[in-house]
Amino acid sequence: MSDLRVWQLEPSHPYALQIAADARLSTIDGADDQIWEVVPGQADRAALALQTRYGGRAGLVSLVPMWQIAGQVIYQARQYASPVVVRRFAPAFVQLQAHITPDIAFTAEFWAMDSHAVGGRFRLRNLSATPQQVRIDMLAFVGMEGQEQSTKLIPMVGGGHALALGAVGDLYPMVMLDNGAAAADGGSHKIGVDIALEAEGRFSVRFVCAGLSDPRDALSATQHWLSEDWSKYFAKLADTARTLPQIVTGDIERDATIAFGYMQLAQAFIKVPEDAPISVLAPLRAAGNSARTQVSGQVAYATALAAAAVDAAWAQGVVRGYLATQHEDGWIDGAARLGNRPGYLCPPILARLAWSIFQYTEDDSFLRESLAPLQRFFERWLAADLDADGDGAPEWQARGQLGFPSHVVSGNHVDPRTFETPGLIAYLLSEANSLREIAHYLREDELEQRFSTHIEQLQVTLATFWDANKGRFVYRDRDTHET
Repeated sequence: MSDLRVWQLEPSHPYALQIAADARLSTIDGADDQIWEVVPGQADRAALALQTRYGGRAGLVSLVPMWQIAGQVIYQARQYASPVVVRRFAPAFVQLQAHITPDIAFTAEFWAMDSHAVGGRFRLRNLSATPQQVRIDMLAFVGMEGQEQSTKLIPMVGGGHALALGAVGDLYPMVMLDNGAAAADGGSHKIGVDIALEAEGRFSVRFVCAGLSDPRDALSATQHWLSEDWSKYFAKLADTARTLPQIVTGDIERDATIAFGYMQLAQAFIKVPEDAPISVLAPLRAAGNSARTQVSGQVAYATALAAAAVDAAWAQGVVRGYLATQHEDGWIDGAARLGNRPGYLCPPILARLAWSIFQYTEDDSFLRESLAPLQRFFERWLAADLDADGDGAPEWQARGQLGFPSHVVSGNHVDPRTFETPGLIAYLLSEANSLREIAHYLREDELEQRFSTHIEQLQVTLATFWDANKGRFVYRDRDTHET
């Protein structure tokens, strides 16, 4: 991961350290996509913790590294010789560094392997000319319904132990460490390993936590990932991370905010079956949630253009996700719910989105496959049932279409079907313009002329919303046209 940008971010800096499996590198379980958060602490808090709520199944599950060095137990931030800082990050990956003692440097790398497994690698370096004896224990705390749940040590064939976190909803998470075993002083909430650090020597130890509905499968998953060579996976993570834009402004906090934004954008996409050519966006992919195989229309639209600069297939898949819900009459679900109860008619934004994505991709086939359904969708908005008074100015049908709940009119609980807005006409004009551009590019002369006619009609309609006395466009009552 040495090719990644190097940072020096302390807890006071902005960061977003939620990690989730990268859909470009692993298959995502949309029904149970487990997300974790790396939490650097301050003062009396744990210096470093890896936490999740398992999609709301638990109050909090926390894994904390605890060190025993020269008879001292170290796990709080104030005990570390230097604070934990974020050094590198990428989708599914975070690297942090600190000094546990003045003589022992520490690098932690956390990695979300797939939807059900997360792990970490701790690398120690002895900076002194004196050998050091160190023990690392992974502490597990499981909070369920306001109480701490007990964990259990599981003896392993061949020696050592795994740590069972108990039932967390329908999951039975297991934790294992390289050659990990219970401490000699007992305690069922931790497993660890003794480390002999040679003078100026190095040592590396890994752990894995897997959460599955069968404890045997969870244990098998932890063993599998501990048997793997992680370096080849880290190389793929680094290669994939290079596709993200690298923005340098000279302001470290601004740079970090942008970089974490792209990291979270990449983690927001989850895979669907290979035979379904659409992207699914999980806008609530955070440590307290599981990914949802349902697109939030507003979020998907807002992120699609950013995604186009990273992965054209993602951005095109957002449009395809909307079009996959289309009914015969042109209706498209505003939240792109595949196979679920319909929501509301999508705002007229898709042709503009498709045309804007094309500016990045220059993919003619994407435009050709999208033109006909986009035309039907546009014409669905011009249908008589959406224009109650037949004046050529359709009405919004649901508050969700307006984009924000505190809208000046709908925020006062006014039914959006009872008033007409210049904004909707402007949306339709934008759609018609984009459709005309698409038709022109594809040499569809008849369609180009058809959309030109729509543009002229919509421009005339928009002009009726202009109030010369007020010097602005106004809303109006649907039936009386009073403003």
